[in-house]
Amino acid sequence: IVSLEDYRARYAQYRQDEGLQALSSAAAMVGVWDDHEIANNPWVGGAQNHQPDVDGDWDTRKMVAVRAYHEWMPTRSGASGTPTYVGNRIWREFQFGDLASLMMLETRLVNRTNGEVDPFPLKDDNGDGVPNDDDPSSSANVKVAAIVAGKTPSEWDSGVTGALMDLKKELDEYRWD
Repeated sequence: IVSLEDYRARYAQYRQDEGLQALSSAAAMVGVWDDHEIANNPWVGGAQNHQPDVDGDWDTRKMVAVRAYHEWMPTRSGASGTPTYVGNRIWREFQFGDLASLMMLETRLVNRTNGEVDPFPLKDDNGDGVPNDDDPSSSANVKVAAIVAGKTPSEWDSGVTGALMDLKKELDEYRWD
């Protein structure tokens, strides 16, 4: 599966599943891709099972797969080529009144700089302008764990919420490719 038509056919097949249809009609869903959505274990520069000489250019494959994803999944993205098209920027926030805030991260396709490591790097350790996986302490996953420090959501105070919102701001500015 490497072309836009291939990915569209895959989603069309998925959406024929009666259980998925029942779930989709019964409950609201917030969609985010998995690390197998485009190819196995993707990262910024490729994927575990992507072979450029056979599968073509990685960036082209990623672009068409993401387009098909937005066409078929509940992402509220505008059409490709329009100002409301979110493309790879699938991370976002949902506010449910004063009940809850849901901050959705993307750690599979855009922010994995090494196909073997998944710490969601936020730090440029070698000065080349690209965040890398050399410093796990800069990982968003590690930062969130440190902020919540084992507290349940009902125990979060304004300090925890404020720190999470600060991290969200950092993530919003992180990467748009």
